[in-house]
Amino acid sequence: MHVGLKDLNKFIVICVCVPILLLIQEDGFAQDKKIDIVLSTGINYTGLKYNSKAIYWKDTKFQLNNNVSIGIEYLLSQSISTQILLRYSKLSYKIVYDEGSELPYPDGIAIHSIIKHNYLFLPIHIKYYIKRQIFILTGIETGYLVTSKSVDYIYDGSTWKRDLLNSLKKINLTVDLGVGFEKKISKINISYFIVYAHGITTISQKYYLSDEWKTREIYNNLSIKISL
Repeated sequence: MHVGLKDLNKFIVICVCVPILLLIQEDGFAQDKKIDIVLSTGINYTGLKYNSKAIYWKDTKFQLNNNVSIGIEYLLSQSISTQILLRYSKLSYKIVYDEGSELPYPDGIAIHSIIKHNYLFLPIHIKYYIKRQIFILTGIETGYLVTSKSVDYIYDGSTWKRDLLNSLKKINLTVDLGVGFEKKISKINISYFIVYAHGITTISQKYYLSDEWKTREIYNNLSIKISL
C-alpha cells in the first residue's frame, strides 16, 4: 500500500499545527460537566488493504477526504468518559494496475481507478485522561455503506464509471485507537484528536473485487463541546 507524499505532507502539517495553536492558548480543562454535546469535523487519510488474489493490482494509494460527526460525551469520573457519535465519512483510494494485466474495456485498457465510499459510522469510544488535558481513546465503529462509486481511467483519456454498492457488504466494523487533548478557551470547550480506525471485517463480497478488502482510516478532528 503506497502513501502519496503530497497528501501525506498536507495531513502532517495539519496534525502538527493545530495542536501547537491550541497549546499556546490559556490553560483550562474542558470536562467540567457530566454531559456534553459534541460537534466534530476534520480531514481523514483513507486507504484499502487487499489480499494477493487481486493479481491485476499493483498498488493502492491513500487519499485525503473529510468527515463530520455529532453526538454526546458522558463523564464517568475525573479520568474516564464515554463518547457515542454519529459520523459521516468519505473514504477513497486509488488503485494502480500492473502493466499487462490491467482491466480491459471496450474503449481500451484501464491504468488506474479511483474508488469512493460514503459511510455512516456509529463510533463508541472510551476516553482515559492521562492528565487533565491529554487523553487516549479506544473503541469500535460500526459503519453502514451509503454509496460506493468507481471511476476507471483509460489509456486514451476516457473514463468508465461503475456503481459498486451491490458488490460490497453494507456493514463495516473497525477497531479504533487515538490520542488527543482538550482545552477550555473563552468558555468554549475544544477537543483535538487523531484516531486510527482499523477495519477488521471484509467489505467486498464478489471475487472480481478481491475477497478481502478492508478499510484503513486516520482521521484528524477538531471538536466543539457544549455542556448540557
